[in-house]
Amino acid sequence: MFERFGLRGAAGMAMVSAGAVLALAGCNATTSQNGSAGGTTTSAAGQGGAAGGTTASPVAQGNGQGSTPECTLGALAVSLGDALPPGAPGVSQRPIIFKNTGSAACFVVGWPGVAALDAGGAQIFQATRVNAKGPQVTLQSGDSASAMLATIAFHAVPGSSQPPCPTVQNLLVTPPDETHSTRIAFGAPVCDPPTVTSLAPGGGAAQAASQFAAARQQWTSGATAVSTEQGAYWAQAASLLTSAVNAGEPGTAGFAQAAQELTQLAALPDAGLTSAQRTQEINLVAALNTFFSTPGLYS
Repeated sequence: MFERFGLRGAAGMAMVSAGAVLALAGCNATTSQNGSAGGTTTSAAGQGGAAGGTTASPVAQGNGQGSTPECTLGALAVSLGDALPPGAPGVSQRPIIFKNTGSAACFVVGWPGVAALDAGGAQIFQATRVNAKGPQVTLQSGDSASAMLATIAFHAVPGSSQPPCPTVQNLLVTPPDETHSTRIAFGAPVCDPPTVTSLAPGGGAAQAASQFAAARQQWTSGATAVSTEQGAYWAQAASLLTSAVNAGEPGTAGFAQAAQELTQLAALPDAGLTSAQRTQEINLVAALNTFFSTPGLYS
């Protein structure tokens, strides 16, 4: 059995925190920020979109989808999905869901624009793009696509003199290639520019969440197994996380790092560890307990 381990830092959550400003995807007009929380705000150069209304701008039709047009805000309901299980302290991952509420099919492709606003409507951050641009996603009426938004809620530095992180009251979201935006309520502190993935099919990250849960079950089951069998549980957990990453599923931030740590842990000897191996074991278990939210497991 392992001794009780102290937790070390966050497990492998790769966040893009550079202050680079992300231009809203394909937008050639200025987006208004004068709508109320939960309402829809529209403004485009040369167009008279009134604050609080929902109007859609025309988009180019040369999209490779035949007669299927690109989705505009007027045909989309935008919402914030449930948070994924935490992959690291202070990190939150939530899907921004785009549902086709129109009567005809349309497609989305690329990254949405996401600006973080304070209570007065001023922009605090603008999300930076991560992951590759995915293929076009055709949405039949009622179908959804989603982009994963990741935020950091606090600076994990003991004794930090940094001021408290600002509270983001609302998100200003712009579909790809659109000039109109909508606000959705957020209401949480954000320390650095968020990151956002490109759009993928589905209303969130249900598959990634399912594989996370299955990997977590293998991790917890290994704690009750004899030491010679624990490695098999860890290898299976690593395989589940790696499968989600290789499938390009949204919501897999931190999965690759955790899979690598599980593999390294499984490769250590069952007994007779050197001092360096023992230290490595302690650090790996602490990191994985953080990733899986299982403090004190393998004590």
